Amino acid sequence: GTLDINGSLAFSTGSLIAPSGTMTVSGNFTMSGGTLDSNGGTVTLDGSSDQGLRLPGTSSTEDFATLRINKSAGSVILGSAISGALVQLSAGTLTQGSNIVTTTATTIDGGTLTRGSGNYNSRTLTLSSGTYNSNGQTSLWSGAVLLSGGTYTASTATQTFGSSLTISGGTYTGSTGTADINGNLTLNSGTFTAPSITLLSGNFTNVAGTFTQGSGLFTLDGNAQTLSGSLTFYDLTKTVSSGTTLFFHAGNTVTVTNTLTLQGAASNTLKLRSTTAAT
Repeated sequence: GTLDINGSLAFSTGSLIAPSGTMTVSGNFTMSGGTLDSNGGTVTLDGSSDQGLRLPGTSSTEDFATLRINKSAGSVILGSAISGALVQLSAGTLTQGSNIVTTTATTIDGGTLTRGSGNYNSRTLTLSSGTYNSNGQTSLWSGAVLLSGGTYTASTATQTFGSSLTISGGTYTGSTGTADINGNLTLNSGTFTAPSITLLSGNFTNVAGTFTQGSGLFTLDGNAQTLSGSLTFYDLTKTVSSGTTLFFHAGNTVTVTNTLTLQGAASNTLKLRSTTAAT
């Protein structure tokens, strides 16, 4: 079923069991005590002005299965830590502040997620519209990150991608921080504007996107890696202590406008090879 609360929800004792469908709240959502059982449903905050969201503790019974922000105006302002399987931002702004957010997945299909000083622990990020604003805070995504639209604003802090970063639309805007990508970087379309330092342990494939490095350093820090597509670097480096190979996709051009550093070690060479074997 559904429950539509056209105002604020305040709860102080006992158990609040949400419907298995959707519970919609247009005012503040405040729990000063008791427990929340989201019952596998979706809790949607859809007010037209600022809304507060506060839970009383850290028990798993206070998790959201899905927390959706879908506001015509204003922000959802966290007043406590929250957790859940999915945080979905469709419209409006989610302002984290110093509160911890723990979720399996984050989806942004509109609006703005503005980071605060609290940890934001999410395995995956899917951004199709709207903005993820790291706001000078570090981000750690342990799973895949997919951009198909919108803007990822990296700001000055380190953005760590534990798996792949795939851009199929939209814009990743680096700044003076670091992008540490522990997997493949795939640029199908859209734009990747590299920060001051980019670390990549997997392959870099540019299918039909725009790669802009500016004056930064791009470091290949994996084992065997492949560069594919049209790529222009400012500084490019790969230094290895054990023998490996850097592959260049046949028929593509890789350009370095400033400094290229390729370094192996004694008896551990760094080989440069085309992806097509010589005939």
